[in-house]
Amino acid sequence: MAFIKIEILQLSINYDRDKEIHMQNFMIGQYGKYDFDKFNRDYRKDFYGTEACLLNSEEDIDNLVAESRENGFNIGIHFPLRAGVHKLRDPQFLASNENVRTDAFRSIEEELNYIKQKKINTKHIIFHYPKPVILDEKNDWKNWRFADSSEYIYESEYSYDEFVNRSEYLFEWLSEKSLEYDFVPVLELDAINKYIYEIN
Repeated sequence: MAFIKIEILQLSINYDRDKEIHMQNFMIGQYGKYDFDKFNRDYRKDFYGTEACLLNSEEDIDNLVAESRENGFNIGIHFPLRAGVHKLRDPQFLASNENVRTDAFRSIEEELNYIKQKKINTKHIIFHYPKPVILDEKNDWKNWRFADSSEYIYESEYSYDEFVNRSEYLFEWLSEKSLEYDFVPVLELDAINKYIYEIN
């Protein structure tokens, strides 16, 4: 079984002897574009960094990199970094269809190569997991938002063995890529299913 280093990004406040607040684990988000006004309004010098997601242009990405170097903050990525590059926001790496899974891993690798080529020193990359989301039929999902019907599947249509085998492959693959591209993979649980909360 493969093991992956999963870190939970925590918001912690540490107090020193003078009771001053140090917010070294706080991050601000940059979604869609690099927003200088948001940075100037929300960022504090003791913050850990900024987390970027779905940036619309090369200019936004260049601004992110330049600002991180100038202001000395860390960059995290909430996959994907770039908007409009992939069919869906989240790669469907647990899909039942082998071609869809292959395409999901290819799309992640393309993004990792792009990040490396742009010399973005990212500390972590967040992926939604599981994808597709595995839904329990007992719950009412009518208000849950999906961009495409391929982004979810019901528990009755997806076996525990499939879940375990494909998850183990994903963890091993992400572990290898994290070493190759030097980042910490972080999994953000999405609509937790019984395979996670009922079974060890």
